[in-house]
Amino acid sequence: AQDDNPNAIRLFEQFVRDHPDDKEIPAAYLSLGDLAISEVKQDEQPTYEQISKARESYKLVREKTEDMRLITDATFNEGGLLERIATNPDGLVNQYLTFDKNGNDALETTEFVAAKIQTDRPFSDFDLNQDKSIDYGELFELATLLCYAQVEALYREYNEKHSDSEGARVSQATEKIGFACEKQGRPSEMLKMYYE
Repeated sequence: AQDDNPNAIRLFEQFVRDHPDDKEIPAAYLSLGDLAISEVKQDEQPTYEQISKARESYKLVREKTEDMRLITDATFNEGGLLERIATNPDGLVNQYLTFDKNGNDALETTEFVAAKIQTDRPFSDFDLNQDKSIDYGELFELATLLCYAQVEALYREYNEKHSDSEGARVSQATEKIGFACEKQGRPSEMLKMYYE
């Protein structure tokens, strides 16, 4: 039941802490990733904290196992989360508009700058009304693009590392990369991939 989520999270976190070398650790991280966002209702959007927790857990699954099934689940679950956020990046935008504990604008945080570099486009590209600042609507546009850039990076890494692995879902991942390229305004790249 939904009420058991905090309890389940606590138990998995304790298991991970107490048995760091157990063979079930990657599966525990997969569960932690899923649980981090399982409380979010269909018509709601996850918070920045929920998104970060889920993504961190999925990343740990990929780092701690060779099991293709777990790696694939972690990758596609994270990709699905990023696509969900891209359609309504409320949680990200609210985070970008806050200040950290030192009073620094969240837009200057390392993660945001790293994500911005990933899209390889200057902020001025998102100043759609050209008033020399990024307003709330424009920030939504930017956050959506960052999500698709992260979707693309996630599946590209999956394909680079696992294209020869038994059970890897390479064609599905390639489709996701194409979709993310199209959403970032690079449809020619998508077509090229489909031909290959």
